Amino acid sequence: MAPRNRNRNRNGNWRPPPPDPPPVSDQSWPALTMAPLENQLSALTVRQERTEPKLPFSNPKQMVTFKVGAGWNSEEFLVYKDIACRGSKVFERAFNGGFEEGRTQTYELDDVDPDTFRYFSEWLYSQKLTLMNHEILDKSTWTEAEIQAHNIECSQEDKHLVGLWILGDKFDVVALQNYAIDQMERVRIKCGFMGITCAQSIYENTMPGSPLRRLVVDQHILDGTFSFMAIYASKFPQEMLADMVTIYARVQDLPQSKKTELRVDEYYVVDK
Repeated sequence: MAPRNRNRNRNGNWRPPPPDPPPVSDQSWPALTMAPLENQLSALTVRQERTEPKLPFSNPKQMVTFKVGAGWNSEEFLVYKDIACRGSKVFERAFNGGFEEGRTQTYELDDVDPDTFRYFSEWLYSQKLTLMNHEILDKSTWTEAEIQAHNIECSQEDKHLVGLWILGDKFDVVALQNYAIDQMERVRIKCGFMGITCAQSIYENTMPGSPLRRLVVDQHILDGTFSFMAIYASKFPQEMLADMVTIYARVQDLPQSKKTELRVDEYYVVDK
């Protein structure tokens, strides 16, 4: 049987074939289709992530409670929820999530000194701290009792600054950590290096290689003496003694490696 001629109609009459479709122009397609796939995905992602900015103090009457300290040395602090959440992503997740803190709107910090948290709450509100003024000191006219009293106050301030750095590490407040580093070095220049109590707290609450560990070690290496270290060796954290011995050994081999001053930016935490 001969193949059927597709160009004839039912009556057997010849009909012309349909015309070829016109060539498709590249310009007739939407621009998005012609763009590389990664550009299309990027454009879509941008549109999906665009959100309206949240106004500050959207809930000006909403407070959260921090229970700080334990036993007789404990206090409760009320902080605006917006302030706490803007100051720390950890607080934002805790107070707005399905955790116990989200249900009770209360955060317990039984291992924190209330006086240190007082500074911390000041930072949450103002991003600055009210500290002692060490810049105008002229101890030449001071009595021994006045010098002793000031040194005690300096030690207390160092203790709070160390506590603030640790709080900043715990709650991801990098700006506070670096601010605390600045102030600790400011105190050292005027009033001497951090004491052993601070060193103990630092080594109990930080990991090896921590910028705060490096700072306290370098302060003691720069301003301390072998005799001081020998007298109080039993009070130093053992890890700190090991870190100091490592540096002393390096300085013995490379005297030029000994620091003659400290640059605070070498101890800053890098914001992620």
